[in-house]
Amino acid sequence: MPPRPCIGELRHRIQVARRTRAPDPDFGYQEVMTLVAEVWADVGHANAGVNYLDDATDAEAPGVTHVFTVRRDRRVTLPDARTYVVHGGRRHKVLRVREEDQTGRFLALLCAVQEIDPNDPSAPGWILATEGGEQLVAYP
Repeated sequence: MPPRPCIGELRHRIQVARRTRAPDPDFGYQEVMTLVAEVWADVGHANAGVNYLDDATDAEAPGVTHVFTVRRDRRVTLPDARTYVVHGGRRHKVLRVREEDQTGRFLALLCAVQEIDPNDPSAPGWILATEGGEQLVAYP
């Protein structure tokens, strides 16, 4: 079990968001990321030699590229297929959430980065917005 974070390690501001679809003026839809929580985190890159196990099946969880360690927050719950972490202009899909220590004070979000080529016109763009619909950031 990794040691819990020390003072100063939770120094990266991340945004936890949930993906939804919103109608656009052209009778289509646009992918919108609704902000769930903005929290401080320790950002770690997953090592190639480390196997992350799925608690439910004890099978390996492939594709983990980043581990975000955060203080437990009631807004950050078990992930579903629509939960993402936004950090540094990149979108990370949350694959699993695990308790980092036995005290229950810290959670580790095991994520896979989703690379989007901004020069590819067929790549889907997305918007990060609040629950009230206020647009925070638009990524082409």
